[in-house]
Amino acid sequence: MSLTLMTRDDATIHVPAEVLHDLGRFREWAGSPDVPEKARTDFYKSRVWIDLSRQQLFTHVSVKGEFAGVLSRLGPV
Repeated sequence: MSLTLMTRDDATIHVPAEVLHDLGRFREWAGSPDVPEKARTDFYKSRVWIDLSRQQLFTHVSVKGEFAGVLSRLGPV
């Protein structure tokens, strides 16, 4: 069984059935032109996760920036 997702801007993402439970095929598919660059795709515990949400400027981006700043002050590992 394959899966088709509709995005906010009326684009579609088709996820072939063989991608849904096979990490190697998922990697091939995730790097293909069939997947929009803005889509975050993950394969976790034999499941495909696709995040098409936009980052919230004043919440997510600021937390991400603070986190990066703290890590950079720790120095090389």
